[in-house]
Amino acid sequence: MSGLASRQTPDRTPKIERRHSFEAHQERFCVCHEISKCKPVWKKKARELWFGGLLIKHFDKPAKKQILILTSFQELHWVHDIDDPLPHDSEVEPKKRLMNTIQSLNEHHLIDLLWFGSNGTGDGIRWEILRPKRHRKTPRRRG
Repeated sequence: MSGLASRQTPDRTPKIERRHSFEAHQERFCVCHEISKCKPVWKKKARELWFGGLLIKHFDKPAKKQILILTSFQELHWVHDIDDPLPHDSEVEPKKRLMNTIQSLNEHHLIDLLWFGSNGTGDGIRWEILRPKRHRKTPRRRG
């Protein structure tokens, strides 16, 4: 399934973004034969998150907190759980800050294949592979 989202660029021209399902790119997803053994790749200089040879997310603008989380995962070779790497801010409660960053990290994916979430205690973050959803075909009505 693909969808279109429109947003305005600074010069007020609409920018069209395409969002694709895994099925749309399945033929290109051949880097790992077993999806469960694949690990994401964070390319810090390019500000790109990749998984299985597919671009998942590109940051047009720096997002310090999200980038810090992705850099931490990359440095730790993408273990499934890490402690909260964000610096403490006296103005924002740590659990709320982490949850807001996780929510932002899950937004604007080009392909719905990765998901980030809390570790359940609010002091860490984890990542998971989203399994492709099976779409049930509905029979056509004959008129």
